Amino acid sequence: DSYSEDILEYSKRKNIKCIGYSLGDDKFIKRIKLGPREFLWMIHHAEKVVTNSYHCVLFSLIFHKKFVLYPRFNAEDRTNENTRFDQLNYYFDLSDKIPKSLFLDFAYDFNIFEEKLEPLRRDSIDYIDKIIND
Repeated sequence: DSYSEDILEYSKRKNIKCIGYSLGDDKFIKRIKLGPREFLWMIHHAEKVVTNSYHCVLFSLIFHKKFVLYPRFNAEDRTNENTRFDQLNYYFDLSDKIPKSLFLDFAYDFNIFEEKLEPLRRDSIDYIDKIIND
């Protein structure tokens, strides 16, 4: 796939190691199997995250990591799961700030994410408190 080639080119240009997760080839310096703890550790300690995963994008935002989202699904396919990314764009104003290529600058301000997350987090906590206490 094209993003594998982009990742390899980027790592060569920047002279950095690249660790691949769930990739179907052995082009990467290191490819490992991950449990949830290792998955989160890798995102938290990454310089930049390249993904096609909704959950990886969420944790990249939470850990304030620069990321590039390569689409996993064809937009015309009625069974695609892209609406999850549309929801993130809606809630966190991501659409025109996340680069479409690994070679472009990351322009998203994580303070925007924190400001927009806080009322959502508060609503969730209030909802859970209400359920527990009623």
